[in-house]
Amino acid sequence: MILPQVAGNLSFAIIVLSGYIRGLPIELEESAFLEGCGPVQIFFKVIVPLTKPSFATVAIFSFLWSYNDLFTQMFFLGRPEARPITRLLNELTSNEGTDYGLMAAAVSLVVVPVMVVYIFLQKYIIKGMTAGAVKG
Repeated sequence: MILPQVAGNLSFAIIVLSGYIRGLPIELEESAFLEGCGPVQIFFKVIVPLTKPSFATVAIFSFLWSYNDLFTQMFFLGRPEARPITRLLNELTSNEGTDYGLMAAAVSLVVVPVMVVYIFLQKYIIKGMTAGAVKG
């Protein structure tokens, strides 16, 4: 179940991260080189800290897409004991129909992990972290 999800989200992650890294000013790398940093130090001390917002964005989107991917879960997981919670929502809707109390409880169980992931990663989702880093 993990490998199809990783394969499906990998192309999105590569496109977003490569576009973000290409958008970083080259002057930051040049100034780190002039200060005596090697290529590995430039990558880990300049590039990686500046790409935290894009990594957080990719992590949030990939988690949400994998968590809510009902088709893949229904295709690969056939055993009743291996059912994920999003599949439970699908079965509640089709079997119970109008039991709104049970449906609200199940939806709150689905929403809690998503909110926890977002709360921990929201500090990295700040647009323009590199704004003002280069004078000119």
